[in-house]
Amino acid sequence: MQAHLPQFGAGALKNRDNQQLYHTDKEKTLFQPQSAFYDTVATAAAETAVSFDMFVCANSYCDIATVGVLANKTGGQLFMYPGFHARKDGEAMQRDVFHTLTRRTGCDAVMVVRVSAGLKVAEHFGNYFHRRPNEMDLPTIDCDKTFGIRIEHEGKIKEDTEVCIQCALLYTNEEGQRRLRVHTISVPVTSVMSNIFRYADLDSIINLSLKQAVKQIFTTTTPDEAQTALTTACVDSLYVYRKFCAAVTSAGQLILPEPLKLLPLCTLGLIKHPLFQSGLSADERAFLFAYVTAMPTYVSVAFVCPRLFNLANMEPDACLQDTKTSDGRLTLPKPLTLSSESLTNDGLYLLDNARYMYIWISEKVSRQLIFDVFGVDRDKPEQRKKLAQHVCICSAPLPLPLVFCSSPSLPLRSFPASSSD
Repeated sequence: MQAHLPQFGAGALKNRDNQQLYHTDKEKTLFQPQSAFYDTVATAAAETAVSFDMFVCANSYCDIATVGVLANKTGGQLFMYPGFHARKDGEAMQRDVFHTLTRRTGCDAVMVVRVSAGLKVAEHFGNYFHRRPNEMDLPTIDCDKTFGIRIEHEGKIKEDTEVCIQCALLYTNEEGQRRLRVHTISVPVTSVMSNIFRYADLDSIINLSLKQAVKQIFTTTTPDEAQTALTTACVDSLYVYRKFCAAVTSAGQLILPEPLKLLPLCTLGLIKHPLFQSGLSADERAFLFAYVTAMPTYVSVAFVCPRLFNLANMEPDACLQDTKTSDGRLTLPKPLTLSSESLTNDGLYLLDNARYMYIWISEKVSRQLIFDVFGVDRDKPEQRKKLAQHVCICSAPLPLPLVFCSSPSLPLRSFPASSSD
């Protein structure tokens, strides 16, 4: 638990927060550890299979870039509650701690990714300890950990053949048994550009783009330069598709590959994300860097292009268990376009950006709907106060009179609901 900047004893730090450096070439110096103490502790812990999960609930600067090394280097997880207040963040923190302590976790793990001749593993992304080349040492491993691998061509590969990519994970389960889990995929080699675009995966592209951008901001580039690089990568990808896969179409027609139709929208969300904008404190940006480094692929698109749902007008099968599957999944409502035109003065909206869930209560929303959802009568002052205990009243960013947002939480998996939820 981290509540303030360590200022005494071993690992004491100085307050180096300088807002004049924000969004400048020198801002990256704020993301480099100012002391080797925490790196030494993290290295010693990782070598003995000890992992740190950190819960930062500070109301002032605490140098996450330095103390966060404990979690980043030992395969742990970092949680942050900006402007911590027990009423606002207490339940979120309680659930995060509960989830961290009760999820299935392996320990003393080693992960290796191997590829066929002609390819090589060029870069790793994620929270791990790098002891030997091409290996990722993981003091702990659980369902919320995600790692990225960038593969490069190392030699010539014959067309119409197949190459293999294998991921092997050696770990100790909760019963103390050493287990080996191996995943191997075989993919065809092709020189047809359209085949590459046909099997592209947007979630993976966005996830790895974020991880690469964050790593570059840490070392060489500024947020502005990262935005430019992301835009250029999107333009280059669509230009290559137009040149080699859709050259016969009209020059004035925008042609996009089917799997990447949302790539321009997601790129716009990337460059407009607070991660690359001014206005974030050094601690908040350092936390987002750590969050993105270990972020799962399935939340990547929502992280840059939040999902908006109208809870007052849902399909009949929305939020009900899908009977066609056996894993208990729920059918989500149809998402709305991220525009003020999607908001009406009688709607109840939920916005999910992969980190927070916001609830928007419009001015003329049905009194019965408020009662069904929150269990309170909004026309009674004492009942309205009860509602305010569970949500935070915010100023409206759009010309609607009232906004409520739920308490922030960072779970990557759902929690069992209690009778009071």
